[in-house]
Amino acid sequence: GAHICALIQAGRGRYNWCYFAPEAGIVRPAAADHAAGKLDALMDDLAAYNDPVWLVGEISTEIRGAVSGIEGVVAFGAIAGLRRAGSLAAAANALFAAGVEDTLLDLQPLYLRAP
Repeated sequence: GAHICALIQAGRGRYNWCYFAPEAGIVRPAAADHAAGKLDALMDDLAAYNDPVWLVGEISTEIRGAVSGIEGVVAFGAIAGLRRAGSLAAAANALFAAGVEDTLLDLQPLYLRAP
């Protein structure tokens, strides 16, 4: 199956992204597991990836256009990247239903760079 590349905008034309294997299950990557850079670095990284990739997250029109020429990369619709509390609640509900519980330590924010 395809790997997932989760993308967030980090401001000032920068992005952070992280890959997840299809069989990985629930993963809480560390800050060191994320890549960071501008659009050209993201495109180079996606083009060099050896497996099919589903790009999800905060995907702008510019990113969608840039990835359209990269074989094996599918950018999910913009609606999937909207920051909506309902999306987070639906994901949490599925985890609760599966019996997954988090500790307070698990729920602490992950800072990808110093403020």
